[in-house]
Amino acid sequence: MLQVALADLPLGEDEEEEAFQLLKPAAGHDRLEVNEVVLEKLAAIKEPVSLVSIVGPYHSGKSFLLNVLMNSTRGFTVGAKPDPETRGVWIRILPKEKLRGVDGSRVVLLDTEGFYGDGASRLYDARIFAVSTLISSHLVYNTLRTIGKDPPVFPEILDKFSCYTFR
Repeated sequence: MLQVALADLPLGEDEEEEAFQLLKPAAGHDRLEVNEVVLEKLAAIKEPVSLVSIVGPYHSGKSFLLNVLMNSTRGFTVGAKPDPETRGVWIRILPKEKLRGVDGSRVVLLDTEGFYGDGASRLYDARIFAVSTLISSHLVYNTLRTIGKDPPVFPEILDKFSCYTFR
């Protein structure tokens, strides 16, 4: 279990770290393409890692919630427009002194494109869900409503679709 104390987080905005796009939508918004440079950044971490992913419908506050966890307003871009801001999958490798797992692991936050966005299919959403589930130590499903009350595609359905995403 990842346990962190938000009160222990530094209050400054002086960190130089930034979010990097790990997976980007391919042309046609039906597949995900890996950014090899960002993958190498992850591989270069020589200590245990706790990867915390957040998934859910677009405009449900995923990026905002991750920024709150980091005690930052600059961690992940938050959209104020009707169009989704996050495309694909973005990561933020937190500095060792900023946030650690209870086991001392390095925390990496993963922000995902929201489900049900314009131009994205159910299969694309399932791919985001499957990748996030497979690579995460901790997965957060964020929604503004009670689970089961959102649009028809839900974790159970996404789980079924995810079986077909790697063909």
